[in-house]
Amino acid sequence: MTVFTNHTTDNEGYLKTLDVDGTNILTKWGIEFSDSEKQFIHGQKAGANHHVESSKIEKNRTRTTLMVDLKRSRIRLEIDEHFSPDKIERKFMITPLEDTNLIDIAISQAFIRETFTHAKINGNIIGFDGMERNHQFESKKAILVGKSFDLEVELKVQANNSGLAPVVYCRTGKRFGWSIHTRLFPKEITKKVIIWCNKHWNRSIPLSNFFSSIRPVVDYLWYVGERPDRVERRTFGFASFGMAHAPKNETIVLTQCLTLVQKNSSMNKNDDP
Repeated sequence: MTVFTNHTTDNEGYLKTLDVDGTNILTKWGIEFSDSEKQFIHGQKAGANHHVESSKIEKNRTRTTLMVDLKRSRIRLEIDEHFSPDKIERKFMITPLEDTNLIDIAISQAFIRETFTHAKINGNIIGFDGMERNHQFESKKAILVGKSFDLEVELKVQANNSGLAPVVYCRTGKRFGWSIHTRLFPKEITKKVIIWCNKHWNRSIPLSNFFSSIRPVVDYLWYVGERPDRVERRTFGFASFGMAHAPKNETIVLTQCLTLVQKNSSMNKNDDP
């Protein structure tokens, strides 16, 4: 029987390794969110400033509270993760302490390329192309298909304001292998912003409000980094995004389950996403 056999975690509750039958399959883990000026990526020192308020690391459970300073607000992030032999349950509670706007919230996990052969989301089969582009669908579930086991990744939104809607995307690349992000994406856009993204700068440009009011500019740059034709569009790192309102003290609660599925049982399943 295929099982999760071991894992290692740092003092911020960031999972560094995840073993299946004694072999690590993990390349990335965490949660990400951003406003127009700063991005928080769990497990990385770059980006938004943050500090640990509390942390309790046990063998089969990790509980961490972080305070994250975005440009426009402070966010309280509570993480609670449970580990069992065939399932990992990840719970996130995200509470803005001031009114703000968010570009998105994404729960991330990525796995070594050789572990899986392809992914399935909503009946769509995604192979490994290594192009770092998002294959995104309105869904809450993805399956990574391997030779000896499958891994189901499913999002449950327990509480959420109406401005964000769940999607799932798969991205493949040399650095992280198979990336699966369960994502809350702006459904009711309250603001549009143009951001210059490069290794030195990742924030809104001067006069962003003015340029964001010019529809042809916004349309041309709309999530350009996630588009299949992003190479052909010479944007010099500029991209436009939608933002959703995140009210003060309104907690967004997300639960994600990762479930190991034995190969002999997964082949008989009829409920592929």
